[in-house]
Amino acid sequence: MPKLFLCVDPGGSQTKIIYQLPQDEKPRYLLMSPEVEEIKEDNLKRYLDRESKMSHPSPKRQAYLEVNNQTFVVGYFASKFDPEDRLSEVKYENALYKTLAAVGVIVEQNQLNPQKISLQLAVLLPWNEYEDRAKFYNKLKGYLNDFDFRGQSYSVELDKFICRPE
Repeated sequence: MPKLFLCVDPGGSQTKIIYQLPQDEKPRYLLMSPEVEEIKEDNLKRYLDRESKMSHPSPKRQAYLEVNNQTFVVGYFASKFDPEDRLSEVKYENALYKTLAAVGVIVEQNQLNPQKISLQLAVLLPWNEYEDRAKFYNKLKGYLNDFDFRGQSYSVELDKFICRPE
């Protein structure tokens, strides 16, 4: 089972991601826009039907996922939809979807099998949400087990988890 070593800082100005695959000699990085929006599945389908004839954007530029019957657009792609007020959301909730999107982008870009990934993860949370790290871990572990990224089904095993305050 391929291992993915991943560190995510789900910041408000940018999502900063450092990752390494077993064959890599040194870590790589990925930057994503910080937006996360929950949208209706119909809105996503309409958008994809209309746009798919014109382009084939990279997973980083068109990151979307479905988890627990909810659809989220993440990063740059979120700007294509009418934003909802997510200011009341605690940052760790958004960090869940940013982490899932990061996994999806890395797996797709590196052509890994999304059903056979072993993840070792480090996440930074704001100091005032650090006490919620157990909630974050429990939700993330469940989400990683069964989510879709860009229409592809994922089942990721979370082998190791470290959470630190920013």
